[in-house]
Amino acid sequence: MVFTTNAKQLAFMLFFVITAAFAQSNFKNGYFIDNNGTKTACLIENEIWLTNPTSFKYKLSENGEINKRDIENTKEFEVEDFHYIRFIVDIDYSTNNVERMTYDKEPSFKPEQLFLRELSTGAATLYHVQTNALERFFMSKDNSAPTQLVYKPYKSGNGILKNRSYRGQLYAAMKDKFSNVNDFKSVDYNTNDLIKLFNNYNGNKNESKVQRMEAESKGSLSFTVYAGGGISTVNNYVRGTLEEFNGTAPSTIVGLELEHRLPFNKKAWSIFTAPCFEQFSINKSITGYSNASFSTYESTLDLKYSSINIPLGLRYNLNFNENNRLSFSAAYMFFIASKNSSATYGRTYEKITLPMGTKALLANSNTIYFSAIYTYKRLGLELRYLPSRVINRNSSQITSEVTSVSGLLRYSIL
Repeated sequence: MVFTTNAKQLAFMLFFVITAAFAQSNFKNGYFIDNNGTKTACLIENEIWLTNPTSFKYKLSENGEINKRDIENTKEFEVEDFHYIRFIVDIDYSTNNVERMTYDKEPSFKPEQLFLRELSTGAATLYHVQTNALERFFMSKDNSAPTQLVYKPYKSGNGILKNRSYRGQLYAAMKDKFSNVNDFKSVDYNTNDLIKLFNNYNGNKNESKVQRMEAESKGSLSFTVYAGGGISTVNNYVRGTLEEFNGTAPSTIVGLELEHRLPFNKKAWSIFTAPCFEQFSINKSITGYSNASFSTYESTLDLKYSSINIPLGLRYNLNFNENNRLSFSAAYMFFIASKNSSATYGRTYEKITLPMGTKALLANSNTIYFSAIYTYKRLGLELRYLPSRVINRNSSQITSEVTSVSGLLRYSIL
């Protein structure tokens, strides 16, 4: 039990240290402008917002106090690729959900104060709003107030139609350079098409933002092989004997991971599965004296375990730069024990030739697990912690509980 406690303390301590490092490192150089027009350079927590924020955290220095500003006292702020400007705009929240969709072709606007994300600047500026599953784009021409580019699906007798008034709005604003109205018919209501159009109109030659936004808007799939080992703390209880067989066993793990990085928040979030083969064994013995038989005895418990493990999980990826990444995972693990997995208990007496014993086949078991992964280019190192689980719950005689901490070396194939 001592090792189990230490393993838990080690795992939680490492997670605490890594999380603290993450919290510190996620503050990036930026600035904000208050209601008086004063610009303050600072470190802003880059939360890689999935939806447009209404507040943000900042520090005036690396070791400074963490403060908070909100939309009421901030005109504008910027951190890395995120540049938000406060406006009061008329926005249409018409749903894209077919079950709740209306038959009204025209948008229903209401005024709201929002931080709009700036995507392209120049004579015509493109802004973006993301609220849960709803995406809206706004346009400003020659520093005018932003107006929403209208796109609205609606019901009709023939099914679902779409109001694509945004194409006419774009043509009216850009016909001084793009006079052919047909050029706008292929422009879809998405980040990639609109950024490209606005950059062409504004004469922006730098395509880096377009490329970043394109990469952000597409998911990606990766394959990783991994192998390693760990320490399994095994506690065995044999009912009716008051005997406990506790110890640690080295484990061997080899597997393949499939990860899909989701197309938002700079692919910070991903879902994954990582099937693997795991095996370990432990043999413990206890000696004692039986008053009933007037004989010394030796009790042994021999546990052999191998399984196919299939986790399904969620991961947060913190990209420090192109080559370095820190990831935190949580998953639910399904264990499929092999037919040869068993726990065998036996007792032999010094003066009695007939031994006693019992055998329990080890059953499938499930549990959650947590891990932290550091990746440099294609190579990675993973620390994985699995809390206690019972692996022979179908047995009435033997109970075996397993807690595991493992270290795995990873290599990304794709």
